Amino acid sequence: MDFQVLASEGLRFYKGPDAQEDLLKENQITGEPGTLRPGTPIMVLGKEKGFLKVAIININYDLMDSKNSVGYIQDTALVQAFLPENLIAIVDGRDMIY
Repeated sequence: MDFQVLASEGLRFYKGPDAQEDLLKENQITGEPGTLRPGTPIMVLGKEKGFLKVAIININYDLMDSKNSVGYIQDTALVQAFLPENLIAIVDGRDMIY
């Protein structure tokens, strides 16, 4: 298996290339649509209508349905073999206990 990591912040994960239905849970803190975290392991499966079709490993349980880990992200997403050092320590509050 050839997994890379997502090196972009704030990317939404859609069910289809029409970008109508989100696959991620809503952000519990802000109430906004969920986004993929930098460092999420992904496998690029192809391109469609300006989107990348990707499979993700749902290590943080951010998906609404854990059985569906294939979806679409913007084609402008940064996908790399490793996570850049400046993104390693990003904390967005989703893992905080209040």
